Amino acid sequence: MMKENPLIKQKVHSLHLSDEKKLQQVEIFVSYFSFNEFSSLKSLILRGIDCSQYGANDIRDILESLSPNLNCFVLDTCENFNFDIPNDVCLSNIKRLSIPYFRDDHPMFAEQWFTTSLTLSSTTIHQIMVIFQCATELRDFHINSLQVKHSFYIEKELEDLQKCSTIQLKRLCMQGYAMRFCLIEYLLQCTPNLKVLTIIAERASEMLDADQWKRLIRSSLIYLTNFQFQCSISDTTSNSIKANYLPKFQRFQDDFWIKEHQRIVRCEYSTSSILVHTIPYPCNHHKLSFST
Repeated sequence: MMKENPLIKQKVHSLHLSDEKKLQQVEIFVSYFSFNEFSSLKSLILRGIDCSQYGANDIRDILESLSPNLNCFVLDTCENFNFDIPNDVCLSNIKRLSIPYFRDDHPMFAEQWFTTSLTLSSTTIHQIMVIFQCATELRDFHINSLQVKHSFYIEKELEDLQKCSTIQLKRLCMQGYAMRFCLIEYLLQCTPNLKVLTIIAERASEMLDADQWKRLIRSSLIYLTNFQFQCSISDTTSNSIKANYLPKFQRFQDDFWIKEHQRIVRCEYSTSSILVHTIPYPCNHHKLSFST
């Protein structure tokens, strides 16, 4: 009916299509329509895009056909689908943006962004610094995988970024492997207006330091009202979990965490791993493991 009556397409303001669980909604939709036929489209959400169904040119065609009036765009790809946003595709005017990642040399990093909510599947400390300078209206930032390797050279740049007074970020969620506390500290010192902070770290023993977090929150995050935290560590050294990490967990049990910030911190451990997290649990999944 919509194909036969073009007037219907002009009244469509939002599309949410999914290829998850073999629904193939995106595949079927683009075989009949181009997104630029929907001149009033404000929100487009595409989930579960799989490289076995689409090539780079197919995704490029979708991006190039986006309506200039779009203010929400979500491109959620499968884990095995690494797609570069083409240089000639500009997304900086979109208010709510969720995409896999950007290359460091993408032209958007030389433009002003009007994005207020941004989700990246993967990014680096260096890219975050550039985004903070480009997206001065950014309020909500989610990072599903923070890449910290080869980042030792950027401490000086982070110090310079701390002098920037235009960062108005209110909510930040970061996940990553082997996070270094000093880099996270530099980064958070650039975001003094944060109200909500979520940190999910794996194999990052530096992050399991309650005293460092207490000092950082008191000195640089004075508006913080909601702090969610998870840190997991694996160590096969005999008795090292109980000896090395349980005392660190105990440091999260004082009045600063329980009374001032009303954060209950829980610990789960086995002979080879430990998981420390705030309540409620900050992730939407939980892996059970058993000791033998």
